[in-house]
Amino acid sequence: MNAISMKSFIKGAVEKLGYEIRKIRPPIVPINIRPMVLVHRVETRKSTSPFFFMQIGAHDGSLYDPIRQFVTKYHWHGILVEPQPKVFARLVENYRTEPQLIFENVALGKEDGEAILYAFKPGDGVPHEVSMLASFNREALTGNAFGYHGDIDELRVPTMTAGGLLSKHGVTELDLLMIDTEGFDYEVVKMFMNTGIRPAIICYESACLAKDDFFECIEFLTSKKYRVLTIGVDTIACRDEDDDDDSFRMTTEALRDKVQKDLALGHNSTRAF
Repeated sequence: MNAISMKSFIKGAVEKLGYEIRKIRPPIVPINIRPMVLVHRVETRKSTSPFFFMQIGAHDGSLYDPIRQFVTKYHWHGILVEPQPKVFARLVENYRTEPQLIFENVALGKEDGEAILYAFKPGDGVPHEVSMLASFNREALTGNAFGYHGDIDELRVPTMTAGGLLSKHGVTELDLLMIDTEGFDYEVVKMFMNTGIRPAIICYESACLAKDDFFECIEFLTSKKYRVLTIGVDTIACRDEDDDDDSFRMTTEALRDKVQKDLALGHNSTRAF
């Protein structure tokens, strides 16, 4: 009996008993709950120290930035990491009124040293947002989902390990780890978790991960006692011990009610925050 007929046999036998076999997939929320989760963390955290975050792949701190509104409203403390020199200069300028922030013009790597980062060259006909697609993987640019085309630069950038970065700045606790590294996100998650630090919230861009990495990252975080939700192109994970009041369930229920109300009123509930 081959693998396909065996699968069909087992599936049919189970169905005769009144059950069904389904592949388990991570929960996917149709709208962005990230702002609600972050606000919940801000309002309920017990520590008296300033909220502290680390953003890996911070870009310019403005263009489609998912946490800028919180950094400027609550004046969060944190470290922003961006390897592209010209983009890094814009990042520092865009946060010039937030002196509590720390900036690192490096890429996160498995060892201290240098690496080649691929990025589109600026030029006529190349939209400025393509600088968000910088990656260690050249194919992430040539096969990007947005259909952008152009000449590609090879930038030699300094690299620093997660442990080295944390040690340099004396960081022993993270409220939020924000990651956007065009397909390298799972590696970054593992790097930080291997330092022994367990961020309260981890948010990473899961849409750019290879299929195996997408599921492995969720399984890895679940094994480290995180609750995980996929939200559009991103996945957000919260430490279980910080979720005693089941804020994920409450947040999801609140969003369900909001969607129902907005649909009844003819509003669009799927906008990005």
